[in-house]
Amino acid sequence: MNINPLVNTPGDFFLPIMNFQKLPIALVLLFFLISCDADLLEKDYPDGPKFEADLPLLILPGAEELQARTNAIENHLMAFIQAVPEGEDLYVNMFKFSSGSLRNALLEAKDRGVQVKVMLDIDEVNSYTRKVLQDSLAFFYSFNNTLDAKAVNHHKYLLASALRTPHGVAQKVSVVTSYNFTVGDNAKYQDCLWLEDDRLYDVLEDNFHQMHQASLAWELPQWNFSWTEVGQGQVGFFPKQDGADVAEDIFRDIQPGDIVRIANSKWEDDRPGLKKALGELLESGVILKVMAPALRTDNIDQAWVDQLNEWAERYLNFEVKWVSSPALHNKNIIIERAAGASEIWTGAHNFRRRSLVYNFELLLSHQQPEIVAQYVDWFEEEFLRH
Repeated sequence: MNINPLVNTPGDFFLPIMNFQKLPIALVLLFFLISCDADLLEKDYPDGPKFEADLPLLILPGAEELQARTNAIENHLMAFIQAVPEGEDLYVNMFKFSSGSLRNALLEAKDRGVQVKVMLDIDEVNSYTRKVLQDSLAFFYSFNNTLDAKAVNHHKYLLASALRTPHGVAQKVSVVTSYNFTVGDNAKYQDCLWLEDDRLYDVLEDNFHQMHQASLAWELPQWNFSWTEVGQGQVGFFPKQDGADVAEDIFRDIQPGDIVRIANSKWEDDRPGLKKALGELLESGVILKVMAPALRTDNIDQAWVDQLNEWAERYLNFEVKWVSSPALHNKNIIIERAAGASEIWTGAHNFRRRSLVYNFELLLSHQQPEIVAQYVDWFEEEFLRH
Protein backbone atom coordinates (compact mmCIF):
# COMPACT_ATOMS: atom_id res chain seq x y z
CA MET A 1 0.00 0.00 0.00
CA ASN A 2 1.37 3.41 -0.94
CA ILE A 3 1.25 5.99 1.82
CA ASN A 4 1.55 9.70 1.08
CA PRO A 5 4.50 10.84 3.26
CA LEU A 6 2.91 14.29 3.63
CA VAL A 7 -0.31 12.94 5.17
CA ASN A 8 -0.24 11.30 8.61
CA THR A 9 -2.70 8.65 9.65
CA PRO A 10 -3.74 8.70 13.36
CA GLY A 11 -1.36 5.93 14.17
CA ASP A 12 1.75 7.54 12.73
CA PHE A 13 0.99 11.18 13.63
CA PHE A 14 4.13 11.60 15.76
CA LEU A 15 6.55 9.75 13.48
CA PRO A 16 7.92 12.81 11.61
CA ILE A 17 8.89 14.67 14.77
CA MET A 18 10.26 11.56 16.45
CA ASN A 19 12.99 10.97 13.86
CA PHE A 20 15.87 10.39 16.26
CA GLN A 21 18.48 10.51 13.50
CA LYS A 22 17.60 14.17 12.82
CA LEU A 23 16.99 15.21 16.40
CA PRO A 24 20.63 16.00 17.36
CA ILE A 25 21.02 18.28 14.32
CA ALA A 26 17.82 20.12 15.23
CA LEU A 27 19.04 20.64 18.78
CA VAL A 28 22.36 21.99 17.55
CA LEU A 29 20.61 24.46 15.24
CA LEU A 30 18.28 25.56 18.02
CA PHE A 31 21.18 26.05 20.43
CA PHE A 32 23.03 28.08 17.78
CA LEU A 33 20.07 30.41 17.23
CA ILE A 34 19.57 30.97 20.95
CA SER A 35 23.29 31.60 21.45
CA CYS A 36 23.58 34.20 18.70
CA ASP A 37 24.73 37.60 19.90
CA ALA A 38 21.61 39.73 20.38
CA ASP A 39 23.39 42.62 18.70
CA LEU A 40 23.25 40.71 15.40
CA LEU A 41 19.47 40.66 15.64
CA GLU A 42 19.11 44.37 16.37
CA LYS A 43 17.86 46.75 13.74
CA ASP A 44 20.63 48.54 11.91
CA TYR A 45 20.14 52.26 12.61
CA PRO A 46 21.98 55.01 10.73
CA ASP A 47 24.33 57.24 12.68
CA GLY A 48 22.88 60.40 14.15
CA PRO A 49 22.62 62.55 17.27
CA LYS A 50 22.52 60.69 20.56
CA PHE A 51 20.54 61.45 23.69
CA GLU A 52 23.49 62.13 25.97
CA ALA A 53 21.96 61.01 29.24
CA ASP A 54 21.46 57.75 31.09
CA LEU A 55 17.97 56.34 31.50
CA PRO A 56 16.01 56.64 33.68
CA LEU A 57 16.41 60.40 33.76
CA LEU A 58 14.73 63.06 35.88
CA ILE A 59 15.02 66.76 35.06
CA LEU A 60 13.71 68.76 38.02
CA PRO A 61 15.10 72.32 37.96
CA GLY A 62 15.45 74.31 41.16
CA ALA A 63 14.97 78.06 41.55
CA GLU A 64 18.60 78.93 40.83
CA GLU A 65 18.59 76.95 37.61
CA LEU A 66 15.31 78.53 36.54
CA GLN A 67 16.55 82.03 37.29
CA ALA A 68 19.69 81.31 35.23
CA ARG A 69 17.38 80.44 32.31
CA THR A 70 19.13 77.18 31.48
CA ASN A 71 15.94 75.85 29.80
CA ALA A 72 16.97 72.39 30.99
CA ILE A 73 13.73 70.58 30.20
CA GLU A 74 13.30 72.15 26.76
CA ASN A 75 16.91 71.39 25.84
CA HIS A 76 16.57 67.75 26.86
CA LEU A 77 13.29 67.43 24.95
CA MET A 78 14.99 68.86 21.86
CA ALA A 79 17.83 66.34 22.22
CA PHE A 80 15.26 63.56 22.74
CA ILE A 81 13.44 64.42 19.51
CA GLN A 82 16.69 64.70 17.56
CA ALA A 83 17.87 61.28 18.76
CA VAL A 84 14.88 59.32 17.41
CA PRO A 85 16.12 57.33 14.38
CA GLU A 86 14.42 57.48 11.00
CA GLY A 87 11.61 55.01 10.50
CA GLU A 88 10.73 55.00 14.21
CA ASP A 89 7.60 56.38 15.92
CA LEU A 90 7.51 59.62 17.90
CA TYR A 91 4.26 60.40 19.73
CA VAL A 92 3.45 63.76 21.32
CA ASN A 93 0.27 64.21 23.40
CA MET A 94 0.36 67.77 24.70
CA PHE A 95 -1.94 70.37 26.23
CA LYS A 96 -0.31 73.66 25.23
CA PHE A 97 1.99 74.13 22.24
CA SER A 98 3.48 77.42 21.08
CA SER A 99 7.24 76.76 21.18
CA GLY A 100 8.86 77.42 17.81
CA SER A 101 11.99 75.47 18.77
CA LEU A 102 10.10 72.30 19.64
CA ARG A 103 7.81 72.69 16.63
CA ASN A 104 10.84 72.91 14.32
CA ALA A 105 12.45 69.91 15.99
CA LEU A 106 9.34 67.83 15.24
CA LEU A 107 9.31 68.99 11.62
CA GLU A 108 13.00 68.14 11.23
CA ALA A 109 12.31 64.69 12.68
CA LYS A 110 9.54 64.19 10.16
CA ASP A 111 11.82 65.29 7.30
CA ARG A 112 14.44 62.69 8.20
CA GLY A 113 11.88 59.90 8.20
CA VAL A 114 10.57 59.70 11.76
CA GLN A 115 6.86 58.86 11.99
CA VAL A 116 5.74 61.90 14.01
CA LYS A 117 2.24 61.69 15.51
CA VAL A 118 0.89 64.68 17.42
CA MET A 119 -2.33 65.18 19.38
CA LEU A 120 -3.06 68.58 20.96
CA ASP A 121 -5.93 70.21 22.76
CA ILE A 122 -8.16 71.90 20.23
CA ASP A 123 -7.93 75.35 21.89
CA GLU A 124 -4.53 75.51 23.61
CA VAL A 125 -2.26 75.76 20.57
CA ASN A 126 -1.51 78.90 18.60
CA SER A 127 -2.98 79.04 15.10
CA TYR A 128 0.37 79.11 13.31
CA THR A 129 1.67 76.00 15.08
CA ARG A 130 -1.61 74.19 14.38
CA LYS A 131 -1.52 75.06 10.68
CA VAL A 132 2.15 74.14 10.21
CA LEU A 133 1.82 70.79 11.97
CA GLN A 134 -1.49 69.97 10.32
CA ASP A 135 -0.07 70.72 6.87
CA SER A 136 3.21 68.87 7.50
CA LEU A 137 2.44 65.73 9.49
CA ALA A 138 0.69 62.58 8.34
CA PHE A 139 -0.96 62.34 11.78
CA PHE A 140 -2.05 65.53 13.52
CA TYR A 141 -5.19 65.67 15.63
CA SER A 142 -6.86 68.47 17.57
CA PHE A 143 -8.60 66.77 20.49
CA ASN A 144 -11.94 68.34 21.37
CA ASN A 145 -12.94 67.44 24.93
CA THR A 146 -16.71 67.89 24.96
CA LEU A 147 -17.35 66.64 28.50
CA ASP A 148 -17.55 70.15 29.94
CA ALA A 149 -17.12 73.76 28.81
CA LYS A 150 -13.75 73.91 30.63
CA ALA A 151 -12.65 70.33 29.89
CA VAL A 152 -9.40 69.90 27.98
CA ASN A 153 -6.83 67.41 26.76
CA HIS A 154 -4.42 68.08 29.60
CA HIS A 155 -1.88 65.35 28.78
CA LYS A 156 1.84 66.01 28.63
CA TYR A 157 3.72 62.94 27.44
CA LEU A 158 6.00 61.84 24.61
CA LEU A 159 6.94 58.39 23.31
CA ALA A 160 9.83 57.21 21.15
CA SER A 161 9.84 53.65 19.83
CA ALA A 162 13.65 53.89 19.67
CA LEU A 163 16.25 56.36 20.92
CA ARG A 164 19.95 56.60 20.12
CA THR A 165 22.04 56.83 23.30
CA PRO A 166 25.78 56.54 24.06
CA HIS A 167 25.13 52.93 25.15
CA GLY A 168 23.25 51.86 22.04
CA VAL A 169 19.65 52.21 20.94
CA ALA A 170 17.11 52.27 23.74
CA GLN A 171 13.69 50.83 22.93
CA LYS A 172 10.26 52.15 23.92
CA VAL A 173 11.16 55.29 25.86
CA SER A 174 8.41 57.31 27.56
CA VAL A 175 8.53 60.91 28.78
CA VAL A 176 6.01 62.01 31.41
CA THR A 177 6.10 65.67 32.41
CA SER A 178 4.25 68.69 33.79
CA TYR A 179 5.91 70.80 31.06
CA ASN A 180 3.85 72.34 28.26
CA PHE A 181 5.50 73.19 24.96
CA THR A 182 5.63 76.94 25.65
CA VAL A 183 8.48 79.38 26.25
CA GLY A 184 6.86 80.47 29.51
CA ASP A 185 7.14 76.98 30.96
CA ASN A 186 10.94 77.34 31.03
CA ALA A 187 10.60 79.74 33.96
CA LYS A 188 8.38 77.50 36.14
CA TYR A 189 9.00 74.71 38.60
CA GLN A 190 8.43 71.54 36.53
CA ASP A 191 9.42 67.90 36.41
CA CYS A 192 10.22 65.72 33.40
CA LEU A 193 10.80 61.97 33.73
CA TRP A 194 12.29 59.70 31.04
CA LEU A 195 11.75 55.93 31.44
CA GLU A 196 12.71 52.95 29.29
CA ASP A 197 9.78 50.73 30.19
CA ASP A 198 8.11 48.49 27.60
CA ARG A 199 4.87 48.17 29.53
CA LEU A 200 4.53 51.90 30.18
CA TYR A 201 5.23 52.68 26.53
CA ASP A 202 2.61 50.20 25.34
CA VAL A 203 -0.02 51.53 27.75
CA LEU A 204 0.64 55.16 26.77
CA GLU A 205 0.58 54.27 23.07
CA ASP A 206 -2.79 52.56 23.60
CA ASN A 207 -4.06 55.63 25.45
CA PHE A 208 -3.06 57.85 22.52
CA HIS A 209 -5.01 55.73 20.02
CA GLN A 210 -7.96 55.17 22.36
CA MET A 211 -8.36 58.92 22.87
CA HIS A 212 -8.32 59.47 19.11
CA GLN A 213 -10.90 56.77 18.45
CA ALA A 214 -13.16 57.78 21.35
CA SER A 215 -13.21 61.35 20.10
CA LEU A 216 -13.97 60.35 16.51
CA ALA A 217 -16.78 58.03 17.66
CA TRP A 218 -18.22 60.60 20.11
CA GLU A 219 -17.68 58.13 22.96
CA LEU A 220 -15.90 60.38 25.48
CA PRO A 221 -18.64 59.97 28.13
CA GLN A 222 -18.03 56.20 28.09
CA TRP A 223 -14.38 56.56 29.10
CA ASN A 224 -13.53 54.11 31.91
CA PHE A 225 -10.86 54.92 34.49
CA SER A 226 -8.66 52.19 35.92
CA TRP A 227 -5.16 51.73 37.30
CA THR A 228 -2.75 49.75 35.12
CA GLU A 229 0.42 48.13 36.44
CA VAL A 230 3.61 49.20 34.63
CA GLY A 231 7.31 48.52 35.20
CA GLN A 232 7.84 50.08 38.64
CA GLY A 233 4.48 51.56 39.46
CA GLN A 234 1.05 52.14 37.98
CA VAL A 235 -0.69 54.64 35.75
CA GLY A 236 -4.26 55.89 35.61
CA PHE A 237 -5.92 57.76 32.76
CA PHE A 238 -8.55 60.34 33.58
CA PRO A 239 -11.38 61.31 33.43
CA LYS A 240 -12.83 59.33 36.32
CA GLN A 241 -16.51 60.13 36.20
CA ASP A 242 -17.79 57.92 38.99
CA GLY A 243 -16.66 56.30 42.21
CA ALA A 244 -14.36 57.60 44.92
CA ASP A 245 -11.64 60.20 44.57
CA VAL A 246 -8.27 58.71 43.51
CA ALA A 247 -6.83 60.25 46.69
CA GLU A 248 -8.28 57.26 48.53
CA ASP A 249 -6.13 54.94 46.41
CA ILE A 250 -2.96 57.02 46.65
CA PHE A 251 -3.03 57.56 50.42
CA ARG A 252 -4.60 54.24 51.49
CA ASP A 253 -1.52 52.41 52.81
CA ILE A 254 0.38 55.27 54.40
CA GLN A 255 1.35 54.69 58.03
CA PRO A 256 2.28 56.93 60.98
CA GLY A 257 5.92 57.88 60.61
CA ASP A 258 5.73 58.05 56.83
CA ILE A 259 6.35 61.42 55.14
CA VAL A 260 4.11 62.77 52.40
CA ARG A 261 5.32 65.74 50.35
CA ILE A 262 3.01 67.49 47.89
CA ALA A 263 3.82 70.11 45.25
CA ASN A 264 0.77 70.95 43.15
CA SER A 265 -0.02 74.00 41.09
CA LYS A 266 -3.86 74.09 41.09
CA TRP A 267 -6.12 73.79 44.15
CA GLU A 268 -9.90 74.19 44.07
CA ASP A 269 -12.17 73.36 46.98
CA ASP A 270 -14.44 71.02 45.03
CA ARG A 271 -12.94 67.61 45.90
CA PRO A 272 -14.13 66.67 49.39
CA GLY A 273 -12.58 63.21 49.06
CA LEU A 274 -9.12 64.74 48.64
CA LYS A 275 -9.52 67.05 51.62
CA LYS A 276 -10.82 64.17 53.74
CA ALA A 277 -7.88 61.93 52.79
CA LEU A 278 -5.31 64.60 53.70
CA GLY A 279 -7.06 65.34 56.99
CA GLU A 280 -7.02 61.65 57.89
CA LEU A 281 -3.28 61.48 57.20
CA LEU A 282 -2.68 64.29 59.67
CA GLU A 283 -4.92 62.73 62.30
CA SER A 284 -3.00 59.44 62.00
CA GLY A 285 0.37 61.12 62.63
CA VAL A 286 1.73 61.10 59.09
CA ILE A 287 4.11 63.99 58.40
CA LEU A 288 2.64 66.14 55.62
CA LYS A 289 4.55 68.95 53.85
CA VAL A 290 2.91 71.00 51.11
CA MET A 291 4.14 73.46 48.51
CA ALA A 292 1.14 75.35 47.15
CA PRO A 293 0.70 78.46 45.00
CA ALA A 294 0.18 81.75 46.83
CA LEU A 295 -3.36 83.13 46.75
CA ARG A 296 -2.30 86.08 44.59
CA THR A 297 -1.29 83.70 41.79
CA ASP A 298 -4.98 82.87 41.28
CA ASN A 299 -4.17 79.14 41.25
CA ILE A 300 -5.70 78.33 44.64
CA ASP A 301 -9.01 79.39 46.15
CA GLN A 302 -9.55 81.01 49.52
CA ALA A 303 -11.15 77.92 51.04
CA TRP A 304 -7.98 75.86 50.48
CA VAL A 305 -5.78 78.66 51.80
CA ASP A 306 -7.88 78.78 54.95
CA GLN A 307 -7.80 74.99 55.33
CA LEU A 308 -4.03 74.69 54.89
CA ASN A 309 -3.40 77.54 57.32
CA GLU A 310 -5.79 75.98 59.84
CA TRP A 311 -3.96 72.64 59.61
CA ALA A 312 -0.63 74.42 60.10
CA GLU A 313 -1.92 75.89 63.37
CA ARG A 314 -3.49 72.65 64.60
CA TYR A 315 -0.96 69.95 63.67
CA LEU A 316 2.72 69.78 64.54
CA ASN A 317 3.15 67.25 61.75
CA PHE A 318 2.05 69.69 59.00
CA GLU A 319 3.89 72.47 57.18
CA VAL A 320 2.88 74.56 54.18
CA LYS A 321 4.95 76.90 52.01
CA TRP A 322 3.35 79.41 49.66
CA VAL A 323 5.16 79.58 46.31
CA SER A 324 4.87 82.37 43.79
CA SER A 325 8.36 82.85 42.36
CA PRO A 326 9.32 80.78 40.51
CA ALA A 327 5.77 79.78 39.62
CA LEU A 328 4.84 76.27 40.71
CA HIS A 329 3.69 73.94 37.92
CA ASN A 330 4.50 70.51 39.41
CA LYS A 331 1.83 67.91 40.04
CA ASN A 332 3.84 65.75 42.45
CA ILE A 333 3.10 63.57 45.44
CA ILE A 334 6.19 62.10 47.11
CA ILE A 335 5.56 59.29 49.59
CA GLU A 336 8.55 58.34 51.75
CA ARG A 337 7.76 55.22 53.73
CA ALA A 338 9.53 54.15 56.91
CA ALA A 339 8.89 50.55 55.87
CA GLY A 340 8.15 49.40 52.35
CA ALA A 341 8.74 50.96 48.95
CA SER A 342 8.66 54.74 48.69
CA GLU A 343 7.17 56.24 45.56
CA ILE A 344 6.46 59.40 43.63
CA TRP A 345 3.37 60.37 41.69
CA THR A 346 3.71 62.61 38.67
CA GLY A 347 1.93 63.61 35.49
CA ALA A 348 -0.60 66.32 34.70
CA HIS A 349 -3.11 65.90 37.53
CA ASN A 350 -4.16 69.00 39.50
CA PHE A 351 -6.11 69.17 42.76
CA ARG A 352 -9.48 70.21 41.36
CA ARG A 353 -12.63 68.42 40.25
CA ARG A 354 -12.30 69.09 36.55
CA SER A 355 -8.94 67.28 36.62
CA LEU A 356 -10.64 64.27 38.18
CA VAL A 357 -13.92 64.16 36.28
CA TYR A 358 -13.52 65.94 32.93
CA ASN A 359 -9.93 66.39 31.78
CA PHE A 360 -7.99 63.81 29.79
CA GLU A 361 -4.72 63.47 31.71
CA LEU A 362 -2.68 60.88 33.57
CA LEU A 363 -1.20 60.15 36.98
CA LEU A 364 1.86 57.89 37.14
CA SER A 365 3.52 56.33 40.18
CA HIS A 366 7.16 55.25 40.15
CA GLN A 367 9.19 53.46 42.84
CA GLN A 368 12.78 53.42 41.61
CA PRO A 369 14.77 54.48 44.71
CA GLU A 370 17.20 56.77 42.86
CA ILE A 371 14.34 58.67 41.23
CA VAL A 372 12.39 58.96 44.49
CA ALA A 373 15.52 60.29 46.23
CA GLN A 374 15.95 62.99 43.58
CA TYR A 375 12.38 64.17 44.13
CA VAL A 376 12.87 64.21 47.91
CA ASP A 377 16.12 66.20 47.64
CA TRP A 378 14.57 68.71 45.25
CA PHE A 379 11.50 69.19 47.45
CA GLU A 380 13.48 69.73 50.64
CA GLU A 381 15.85 72.22 49.02
CA GLU A 382 13.06 74.28 47.46
CA PHE A 383 10.87 73.97 50.57
CA LEU A 384 13.61 75.62 52.65
CA ARG A 385 13.95 78.37 50.06
CA HIS A 386 10.39 79.65 50.50
